[in-house]
Amino acid sequence: ARSRAVSESVREGVDYIKSMENADVAAVDGRVNAVRQKIFFDELDVKLEEDPDYVWTALDQIGTVIFGDSRMVPFASYGFMDESRVLADGGENLYSMDKHMDELKAAESVEHGMRGPQPLLLMPSLDETYIGLVMDED
Repeated sequence: ARSRAVSESVREGVDYIKSMENADVAAVDGRVNAVRQKIFFDELDVKLEEDPDYVWTALDQIGTVIFGDSRMVPFASYGFMDESRVLADGGENLYSMDKHMDELKAAESVEHGMRGPQPLLLMPSLDETYIGLVMDED
């Protein structure tokens, strides 16, 4: 009886593997990636409760990039984030973002099985938000 149960279990496993041969790889990869992200972010919640400063490590692990004006420069200069992940300088605005596209594309992360572009934090200048360059009323 035990060998019959094992045989049935093995047959089910083989059938599953065969069914996956015809599956859409991108869809399967997406589901696997979603599970990995959920595990990562569940663990992240626990770590942040224990140590709020862990946020800087987490931002680095997931490949976060910050784009903004001079107010964002200290994130790199004080060592909170790697300089390659802080695209900031005095006078930067959303219109100047085009010149950073190569850097943004290079900032992809594969940490924790997460692939593809990672979070981009846009920090527009105060002038930009005040005078309406970010949101046009038209």
